[in-house]
Amino acid sequence: MLPIPHFGRAVRRVCLASLAGAMLAGGVAAVAQDADLPPVRGGSVPDFLLWTQPQREVGFRNMDRLFPTVPVKRGVSIHPLPKADKELAVRYEQFGQTMDVARYMEKNHVSGLMVLHDGKVVLERYRAGFSADQRWTSFSVAKSVTSTLVGAAIRDGYIKSIDDPVTRYIPQMKGGSYDRVSIRHLMMMASGIRWDENVEDFQSDYMRLFHDDFIAPMMDRPQDHAAGTHFLYNTADTNLLGTLVMQATGKSLSAYLSEKIWAPYGMEQDAAWLTVHGKETGGACISMRLRDYARFGEFIRNGAMIDGKPVVADGWLGQATKRQIDTGWGDVGYGYQWWINSDGAYRALGVFGQLIYVDPSRKLVVVGVAAWEHADRQEGYVLENAFLAAVQKSVDGMR
Repeated sequence: MLPIPHFGRAVRRVCLASLAGAMLAGGVAAVAQDADLPPVRGGSVPDFLLWTQPQREVGFRNMDRLFPTVPVKRGVSIHPLPKADKELAVRYEQFGQTMDVARYMEKNHVSGLMVLHDGKVVLERYRAGFSADQRWTSFSVAKSVTSTLVGAAIRDGYIKSIDDPVTRYIPQMKGGSYDRVSIRHLMMMASGIRWDENVEDFQSDYMRLFHDDFIAPMMDRPQDHAAGTHFLYNTADTNLLGTLVMQATGKSLSAYLSEKIWAPYGMEQDAAWLTVHGKETGGACISMRLRDYARFGEFIRNGAMIDGKPVVADGWLGQATKRQIDTGWGDVGYGYQWWINSDGAYRALGVFGQLIYVDPSRKLVVVGVAAWEHADRQEGYVLENAFLAAVQKSVDGMR
């Protein structure tokens, strides 16, 4: 049985304040006149949590029309995703009901779902107005993308070592608690810096974070735990990782992602990365097509290689997708911005049900985009885990 990520308050807060910050600090992007788009109030805390279910389903696929973003440019070729000869059959029992793909998607408010087995599409479904030619926001799935860019920057020589102090690459932070924090500590969500990500408290650290840039609010924060000893989910630290990559490479995150992965691997459409003060939020919100979510998962499953050449530093991926620290939530561990299962599978997760799931032993990638009625929904994880277990069982039956 797959573990249930009991994230509680921690993951619930992943991107919502980023959206508030995009409005408060960067201004609201020009929004096309579309009666179906949900309301956004510039200069105030957004109505994001108050969106209705239909508004979420529209808003999540139109984030680049509602908030400031920058493009992640695709290249000239497209990485093929051939269809398998036969669609994967997924049927299982849960809550006393017979579940199939359609019922799972409806119960868990999943708008797009794709399963790859050994690089071939064995399942692709859409619902609730979402389609293959539209983008959907990633929320914190972006963290795993930023982690991969750190690995690329090490291979390219921009970053010398993951054990370098953060202040080597963000010298503006010298003289504070981050003098004692390394890149590795940020990757593990173990900086030890005091942090409250309660998105439901408008006075929380997270809600105030995006009133300013990514550095200034972190300068004088106390360190409650020795770095590397205590897991605390902290999107501000991932935003610092993004800042670190930008300052080390001299390139924006969107440009570096395009250069290293998006264009050469062959994504089929430009992505759109949320910005605050004109800079990409390393911790959240890249909008992309469902098939490009699947391509990123397949890129990772195959060792982060393009044309037989590694994109990340030697050994990076093995460490990034290995349990580096316990989360305190059952047997779910954390690697370098990836959630780690005890069976060797790992996930990139975003609030409201966003998922990239990789099971290397089965050559399996599962991606889903969703609009849960709550940012962090325990029932959603229960439904998701049962579906993933059924997919694993079905794939095992194909061998």
